[in-house]
Amino acid sequence: MIIGITGGTGFIGKAITDYYLEKGDQIVLFTRKTEPARKNNAIIYVTWDPSSHHVPENVPTLDVIINLAGATLNKRWSPEYKEIILKSRLDAVKTVLELILQQQSCPLLINASAVGYYGTSLERVFTEADEMTPSDFLSEVTVKWEAAIEPCKPLCSRVIPIRFGAVLGPKEGAFPKMMLPYKFFAGGTIGSGKQWLSWIHIQDLVRLIDYVVTHSDIKGPVNGTAPEPVQMNEVGRTIGKAMNRPHLFPVPNFILEALLGEMSVLVLEGQKVLPQKLLDHGFTFDFSTIEKAISNLILLTNS
Repeated sequence: MIIGITGGTGFIGKAITDYYLEKGDQIVLFTRKTEPARKNNAIIYVTWDPSSHHVPENVPTLDVIINLAGATLNKRWSPEYKEIILKSRLDAVKTVLELILQQQSCPLLINASAVGYYGTSLERVFTEADEMTPSDFLSEVTVKWEAAIEPCKPLCSRVIPIRFGAVLGPKEGAFPKMMLPYKFFAGGTIGSGKQWLSWIHIQDLVRLIDYVVTHSDIKGPVNGTAPEPVQMNEVGRTIGKAMNRPHLFPVPNFILEALLGEMSVLVLEGQKVLPQKLLDHGFTFDFSTIEKAISNLILLTNS
């Protein structure tokens, strides 16, 4: 296959690229950078600027487009940066639409989304069957993000938004930050500890993306989360146990709100999201429990 990836030089994009290179596929990476991140004959680099809505000519015919482009959420959300978060995602989708219009055949489009789509709740359990009305900034962004891909549907074989949970990797993503306080014997409950974390190991996320690619009967939104979400207090206890560190020092809400501003919603609030569609279609997770995932991630971190 020939797979186009936008945002392919980021944490998730690099893992997807490595996976498909190992399978022997051709990768087309769309990037703002003019110099290749690494030299590999199986990677074609295409310089693009999503804010211009312009796509260079002579892009190879793609079997799959994986759109991961968008400004990071891991910065303080000033009013100006909130506009950047939303605009960067909508601009990327518009530019992907231009790319699809150039293509000679109908590619599969996988578009990143997030479990923030569902809003936050301590009590509810969400699956792909749940439709939501935006209730906070993150749900507003993801609802608009998914609405923006609607014009792509008539032009593509399938359009699949994958709603990522917190993606855990050994060196990047949420896990190194979660692990850091425990390294200094200062780990403990964040906020109430009752908030849900819908998470996924990076290796399972990459595998499920490929599963969606290769199973044409999967249609519509897919939750990219492990089958066993956990409350934050349990996450901390599991990290502490795996690292042989105490889980004693609580971090009150007001401290995180002061440090992070509105971005604190990422760790102080959450949602319990199940990957029902994947389970119904027979996908199996290598890391279905937080204990197994954290043990593996710590092993990889120390290797």
